[in-house]
Amino acid sequence: MEEHKITYTQVMHERWMRANASLPEVDQNDIITENPVFNNGLKPSPEHQHHPEFSQSSYLRLRSMEEALRISNYF
Repeated sequence: MEEHKITYTQVMHERWMRANASLPEVDQNDIITENPVFNNGLKPSPEHQHHPEFSQSSYLRLRSMEEALRISNYF
């Protein structure tokens, strides 16, 4: 019986694929078409927004602070 050895890289790739499965399709396409690892070097560097989830969470935090610390009419 042959043992099937899974490398650390394969494990991490599987985890990455599972995590990306929940992303919207447009983001999945960005990763595949613009990342040099997955596009066979067609584009040397990504042109899409990096870490959109972080940008979105930062924006939402700023908006919540605006609402909490609303500036009133001081005159």
